[in-house]
Amino acid sequence: MPSFRKKPIVVEAWPVRELNHAAEHDWYALPQCIRDDYEDSQGKGAWVFGALVENFHCECGVEHGSKPAGSHCSYCGDRLVVTTRRGIFVPTFEGNLFAAPDDWIIRGVQGEFYPCKPDIFEATYGEVAPHEASTV
Repeated sequence: MPSFRKKPIVVEAWPVRELNHAAEHDWYALPQCIRDDYEDSQGKGAWVFGALVENFHCECGVEHGSKPAGSHCSYCGDRLVVTTRRGIFVPTFEGNLFAAPDDWIIRGVQGEFYPCKPDIFEATYGEVAPHEASTV
């Protein structure tokens, strides 16, 4: 089976918490490229800042995307606990994806935006020197 290495590219990325804060308190503090994409989402969907999403989970660690009948875990039977997270719905080529408060929003090599979990972001990306950032 062949193996591959990810090409070294420079991307722009922003923490979801910072973007939500800017959208709520100072719209012009948002990066210009995100403001532009918000205004012209090209039919991919729409940015939703400060979106509230409920998650249902139980002690066994299983997350349920929607509230199952009876509000009990279908795996272990325990009562489900509800947590609410304030994130961002990001229009992507695959439709609107939810980015949680600890996630990152990345602008890819073709100008597309997508969410990335913090552990994946940390394992995949490292900060670049200012002279390297100008190649974005």
